[in-house]
Amino acid sequence: MYPLEIQLAQTLAAGQAVTGVTWDVVHGINATHARDYEGVTKAEGVAFQRARLVGAAVRWADSSETPLISKGYEDDFEPGRPCGRLAS
Repeated sequence: MYPLEIQLAQTLAAGQAVTGVTWDVVHGINATHARDYEGVTKAEGVAFQRARLVGAAVRWADSSETPLISKGYEDDFEPGRPCGRLAS
């Protein structure tokens, strides 16, 4: 999940309304992201996601929070093995 998605989920979970989010805003965020990361290779993207997953697991292990990942998905990021969803 992206930080913005997490923030939106936390806002909703707290019972607060999410305002100002339109499809135009979403498309603008996606376009900016695509421009910012257009030169990133698949290998770099996979390495980044693996590092994020490890970081999330460590943060969760050090807290009482519910993990943001579910069993099964993290198996795709087993170190030393190609990611199942991104292998091709």
